[in-house]
Amino acid sequence: MLSSAQTRPTERMDGEHGAIRSDHAALRRCAERIDEQLARLVEGTGSSGDAVRSLLEEFRVRLLRHLSAEEQAGIMQQAVAVEPRFARRVEQLLVEHADLRRGAGDLAAGPDGSNGAPDWGGFHARFVAFRSVLEAHEGAENEVLQCVYLEDLGGRG
Repeated sequence: MLSSAQTRPTERMDGEHGAIRSDHAALRRCAERIDEQLARLVEGTGSSGDAVRSLLEEFRVRLLRHLSAEEQAGIMQQAVAVEPRFARRVEQLLVEHADLRRGAGDLAAGPDGSNGAPDWGGFHARFVAFRSVLEAHEGAENEVLQCVYLEDLGGRG
């Protein structure tokens, strides 16, 4: 049996990856609530702009915390240590974190209301587009980690 100092990279990453998956699930649930509230607000069936703004801020904070935790845990760097061929992809994913932070901040500011009433319909489309980018990013991270896990578990480690 390996001591904690000799733990295989995939065993260390498994615990950290579980926390990241949990964060992804919490972010997804928050995004679903925002999507539902935005749809109601656009339809005029019961949501308020203040409620949506509050959820957008919660989403922003959760996402910033998640990205920071991911970076501090170094899980993607650990994946590269196990499988160096993913170095360029991991570098790109980490660069995307800045874009995600910026996008979450822009969304938390809410829709532009400088020309009268806020355009919640247009804002909803922006939110859906951002969510799609975030989901693609998460999927790419998961793909890298799954490739590393499968290859390490297949006898490379």
